[in-house]
Amino acid sequence: MDTERIEKRREILESLGSDSESVGALLSYNDSVYEIPPYDTISLPLDDEPHVAVWSEYYDEARDIGAFEALKKHIVQFRFPIREGIDASTEYAAAVRKGQFPESLFDNGLQLERPDQLELYLYPTIAGQVPVLVTHDRHDFESLYRAILHKSNPAPVLPSVGAVIIAGYNNWDRIHRLKDVFRNGMGALYTDAHWSSEFTRIRQTPSLFRDTFILLSDDWYSGVNPDDLGVDGTDWRARSVVIRREHECTHYITRRLFGSMRNNILDELIADAAGLIASEGQFNAESFLHFIGLENYPDYRSGGRLEHYLGDVEQGTAAFDLLKTCVARAARNVESATENRRDSMDAKSLKIRLILTLVQFTLEELAADNADDSIIEVFDSVPDFSV
Repeated sequence: MDTERIEKRREILESLGSDSESVGALLSYNDSVYEIPPYDTISLPLDDEPHVAVWSEYYDEARDIGAFEALKKHIVQFRFPIREGIDASTEYAAAVRKGQFPESLFDNGLQLERPDQLELYLYPTIAGQVPVLVTHDRHDFESLYRAILHKSNPAPVLPSVGAVIIAGYNNWDRIHRLKDVFRNGMGALYTDAHWSSEFTRIRQTPSLFRDTFILLSDDWYSGVNPDDLGVDGTDWRARSVVIRREHECTHYITRRLFGSMRNNILDELIADAAGLIASEGQFNAESFLHFIGLENYPDYRSGGRLEHYLGDVEQGTAAFDLLKTCVARAARNVESATENRRDSMDAKSLKIRLILTLVQFTLEELAADNADDSIIEVFDSVPDFSV
């Protein structure tokens, strides 16, 4: 980032009234990591990533036998129960590290309360389609989360966690398919040594075997009670699924288009903005602040999502206070900017152009005086990529 821009960012932070140490901490925390090409050089939507073709086959199987039954055939973690220390077992290690699937489900495998309610579909984005798994039971969401992210151990899952994008998943089913193609190609000349050499080569190209997919629950978004928002509970549950899906898809978009997907509050602001627009047709700053625990700004509600995205910023410090101010001001400026454009386009176009706009700002730039005008200026310069 150029020196002139850094100095302007410093001036914004200093104008919000804080000490030099806090300003320095926020400059580091807020530094942009997005690599943004000229928009006239890219063509959207991007092609699907290679793993989507296999997940399309999983989807076809799921329509015949159900998503859970289909995925148990291909996702090796689903063949094991949730149990303390199971990842230390010989069977689990062989399955996950070597792709040696147990012939049958290990001790009856992963158990779900409502396996028939697990949904699988492919969702289109400007960065290509994304496989999405949706469960309508909290227990099942936590079981699936533990199976994939906690090596089938019964680790706690925070109540505010209701979705996750799983990137870089090693899919042994795809590796087995590559092995079959390689073996058939070599015919009688095939040996295990040949495959070992080929597998070493394959590992240099992660896209050949690593997948990205999204896991969603239909719990209230961010654990926020519908009464706190003054909305109907049934409607809020349905909208929560939409917000979560769009939120995680936005992370996927920024990773594919701009090379970054972080645990950072700017990423969360962008993703929640996309989710709220998809769900409600507009970005509501107060809803977002409620989601992250700042509904009573400047007070922070302990347990809110903000504390999960702090990096090196510590709660109770002047830097944390400065961050809260930046977040609250940025959210209101984004709301003001979208209000100026939401009546002139459909929600889908508004969502996409806002994502492509906000990645060009840092958090304090969004928090600056008259930032809504700057947002609109950039927004109007972004091509319409709605698809």
